[in-house]
Amino acid sequence: MVKVLRCYNFKSSAIMKQTEKEPACLASGRKFLFIGSHGNEIEVFKNQKGVEWIKYCSFQTGAHVSQIEYNETGDYIATIEKKVNRQSTVVSVKVYLNWHIAATDEHFRTRVRVAGLGYKSTNVQTGERLEVVDIPCERRADFMTSCQETGNLGIVFSTHVKLYHLVEKTIPNSQTTFLDVILFLELQFKLSINHISLCEDFVACSSAQFVQVIQVNISNEDDDGKTLNKNLDAAKDAVSPSRGSRKMSSALSSLNIHDKISSPHTPTSHVRSKVTSRELPHFSTVGERSSSTPSPALNINPKVSSCAIEDDTDFIHWTFSTETSQNQAETGSQNPTVELKGLKSFGKEIKPEPSLPNVKDLRGGNHLTTGKTTLIQLIYQYLDESDSSWIHLQLVPTYLIGKESTLMLSGNGVLLRSPRRSSLAGMSCLMSGSRAGFMYSLIPQPALLSTYKYSSDAVQIQTDGRMMYVLVENGLEVYTARCLLAAVHNTEHFDNVNNTCPKPDEEICLCGLQNFLGPREITLTNTHVILFNKMDNAWNINILEKPSVPDLYQDLFRFGERYQQNAPHTYHHLLLECHMTLKSSLIGQTLSQSEVATINDLLHELSALLGEYYALPDCSSWHLCLPYYNMSGLSVVDVVRQAVQHRQHSKKVSRYGEGLIQYLRYTLFLNEDPLELKQVDGDLVLEVCHDCMPERLADIILFSRLNTFTPEVALKLLKSSSKIRSSIDSKSRTKERLAYVALNLQLCEPDIAVSSLNNIDKNDLIETCLEYPQILHISMTEFSPLSQLLRCNSPKILISILVMLHDKGTMSMDLAIRLLQGKSGILEIHKNTHVRDYLEALVNDECRKFSFDEAVPILCDIYIQRLKEWEPPSIRQLTPSMKFKLPNGNGHFGRRHGWLDNLPPFVGAKSITSTCKYVVPAGNRRAGVQPKLLQCQKIKETCSCFLCNEDLLKLQALLCYSDVSRAICDKVMKCVQYEEKAFFYDSVAILCQLRTNFEKSVSLIVNKHSNISASFGTSVIKNNSKQWEYLLNSLISNIGQKQDMKEDAEGSVSMEIVKEVLHEMSQQLKPEVFISVLPGNGSFFFFLPYIQHCLDAHKLNILRDTILSLGENMTQSEGSQ
Repeated sequence: MVKVLRCYNFKSSAIMKQTEKEPACLASGRKFLFIGSHGNEIEVFKNQKGVEWIKYCSFQTGAHVSQIEYNETGDYIATIEKKVNRQSTVVSVKVYLNWHIAATDEHFRTRVRVAGLGYKSTNVQTGERLEVVDIPCERRADFMTSCQETGNLGIVFSTHVKLYHLVEKTIPNSQTTFLDVILFLELQFKLSINHISLCEDFVACSSAQFVQVIQVNISNEDDDGKTLNKNLDAAKDAVSPSRGSRKMSSALSSLNIHDKISSPHTPTSHVRSKVTSRELPHFSTVGERSSSTPSPALNINPKVSSCAIEDDTDFIHWTFSTETSQNQAETGSQNPTVELKGLKSFGKEIKPEPSLPNVKDLRGGNHLTTGKTTLIQLIYQYLDESDSSWIHLQLVPTYLIGKESTLMLSGNGVLLRSPRRSSLAGMSCLMSGSRAGFMYSLIPQPALLSTYKYSSDAVQIQTDGRMMYVLVENGLEVYTARCLLAAVHNTEHFDNVNNTCPKPDEEICLCGLQNFLGPREITLTNTHVILFNKMDNAWNINILEKPSVPDLYQDLFRFGERYQQNAPHTYHHLLLECHMTLKSSLIGQTLSQSEVATINDLLHELSALLGEYYALPDCSSWHLCLPYYNMSGLSVVDVVRQAVQHRQHSKKVSRYGEGLIQYLRYTLFLNEDPLELKQVDGDLVLEVCHDCMPERLADIILFSRLNTFTPEVALKLLKSSSKIRSSIDSKSRTKERLAYVALNLQLCEPDIAVSSLNNIDKNDLIETCLEYPQILHISMTEFSPLSQLLRCNSPKILISILVMLHDKGTMSMDLAIRLLQGKSGILEIHKNTHVRDYLEALVNDECRKFSFDEAVPILCDIYIQRLKEWEPPSIRQLTPSMKFKLPNGNGHFGRRHGWLDNLPPFVGAKSITSTCKYVVPAGNRRAGVQPKLLQCQKIKETCSCFLCNEDLLKLQALLCYSDVSRAICDKVMKCVQYEEKAFFYDSVAILCQLRTNFEKSVSLIVNKHSNISASFGTSVIKNNSKQWEYLLNSLISNIGQKQDMKEDAEGSVSMEIVKEVLHEMSQQLKPEVFISVLPGNGSFFFFLPYIQHCLDAHKLNILRDTILSLGENMTQSEGSQ
């Protein structure tokens, strides 16, 4: 469908008066205009300063010029010239190479030579001449075109299309070089060709019925062709069924019945994602001319593989008829008859797929060239029923980089691809009849972009990729084109969140109409449209200057503004046209920085307008509001103000659109970076959010980037939203109550905040904080007021949340400690009980073992620092409850060894659970003291209760962990190395040296605490014979050192300790091991009871193991029965 919107205006128009001869044909390129006149002359005009056209030069041709072609890359002029006499018409094709000589030398001479023959060394003429190359024509030349990127020239000779390229040659026996035009490829079609278009390795050809677009692949080496052939074979395998399977009739192979039925008036066209290819079957030398330059690559014994498309050997003739089977029996036909109602209703002839032309690779002249030439058919399009013939065919490329100023010529290769072929962003193909046209995109996959319907019969058509200019019977029509837009989509990714762009198949429009009498021909330059019209004997050459991109944008926008209220769809379409115009201008051409800045500013302005349109209520494409507002650069306040003003001015609008809601949701919850808004603006945003999404108001207050608003306004809106909502789930209720807490804290109402916090279920509170951890802190630098309230009233819940966040990987241990210490960090870490509680909870589970190496040293350091700075408790630090439990779990807190209860400051297990010695006895307490607090007194004794030694007990439990690392023990020993007189030193040193230096720990026990030797050996040494031996010898050595002393109570005690150790050794070791570790100089009768006890214990162990084994066997036998 084509919309008619007359909004395209040329910047200026003028009539060229410098020529007096009537034009026969036109061509243009760069800043030149070429006019082939009826007087066998070519006139060249040059554009200066963008507005003035002056005559550049002119030169005579050999005959009347019926078609002229200028190639910018090769800087040559090619013509088809016809000389008519009474007997015949002679058609020739000539290439004018150094035509600029006509502008520099008034008395230049012309030199004509035949293409491919070159010069002989004996026939070199001196002086500059206009070099004209005459291309031999065995048939009549019907049409001619050239590739503006490679400089290749294509000529149509009825059913043959020949491709030529420029080659630089050297005259034999001299240093003189010259340019020649050499034939390198010939395509032989089955039907006559009337139009072709060349660009890079793409060839578009049109016959009377259909258009074919072919990609030509030429490989210069056999190896280069193997990969291509492999891919083509795979593609052909996908197209053609296997030999063993049933094949479908070739008449139905390309039929898409669904598309035909759904669109009965659509012309027959096929966009091929599959590949149809034809390789070079055999080398032929018919009609070839030898080249004066050597072949690029010769192969004396070629092995050119032949790959023909397999015929449909299983073809069955189907008769599609409405007659009954009885009628078939009467005729005696044996062919199967099928009646397809879809085809019957379709009632249209099935168009077959055109065959590929035969290809002849003529690069080597009379020699066979190595490598391979392969054709791939990309698309084919049949003529629309309303047309009689194709009148225009054009390939439109789009590149990412600029064009080279000179053509790279080489005699050893064929430039089917230009140097910037790799930067090809898009390739479109325009094919048109007199009544309808089609625009296809060829890369990355062929696809139909647009279909054009003209108001009257077209005379000629041209496009520059941005606009399409159609010369009709009464003037010039200007249509939008999507070539550049298709290239934009090939090079950019649009996520429809941060950026977006209309699709290239967007509906096109007729945006300009200029009336002319008798229009005949047009040609395009970068800045102008040149139109030749003739009425009777009067004719003109009209110079129409194209509008600049900003001017075209303004024309489209102003025209659309007229229909903003009465025809919003037209307004919307023109805004999209503005976007496509601006976006397309940024690709395929070189712009200055100021031009790019201007276009980007217009894009921002346009994006704001489109965002405003999509934000309207009842807009079906509301999801595009978000990307356009993001592209506009508008702040959230500007967007909200636009919506509020539109709602106030429009009486019909009673609500906000879904597009605005989506934008607010995305913007407010995009990240955690706060929006820098004034309080008044924040209130406005909050009010709009209350109106359009009241169910998310609590989320916005708690979790969004909107932080600057008036608490009173927010509290009022929150209460209002609660009344509006008919039902609310528990999760939303929790967030709503948390919002009340946060707002009351801002209003300095802590009592109300605490009351609201206590009404929240503990599990719901934890779950919400885990899902939205940002409510716990302010930019990860300090706790939020809500967290501070939790810390004061429910510290255990806060610690649990922090630990769970650590388990989820949301909040690291360092961040949690930093938040618990506060922003100022004045309080030392060992004095912060919440940091200690957090670390204790963190290391109290083995699933967090990966954190032990980092957390345990910090926790040990906290305990040691607290022990060093320990002071008698005050009245506020004691509670009447005398119960104490170490952290129990499967974490780093191990079970304390029993012998630790007998090391200072403890004197047995009961001393740990005894009443604190600092507590004033009940009878001596003063009146007036609160019953929940206990009075304290100062005494010189050291208390052994758990209240005074909580840190020591926990430190001992940490060091009793079975897998405590040596590094932790070394660090703890380093911290206490100067605290040997402290009450906690001995127990901590023994536990650490067990991992680092066993001998030192035993020495400390024997010398200072020998009474725990037996229990120490039982719990620590167990069945390690060498350590038992060392402990026993250390005890005996200690007794030997006291031999000079008299036996007293102390000496007897030491011998009792040895006996206890021997008794425990006999329990832990086997008899033979036990006997081996006994001292050799001891008394046999002293050790005999212990040896006997060891034997008895060993026998008991054997008996126990035997009974257990028999019991297991009986259980297994009963289970098997």
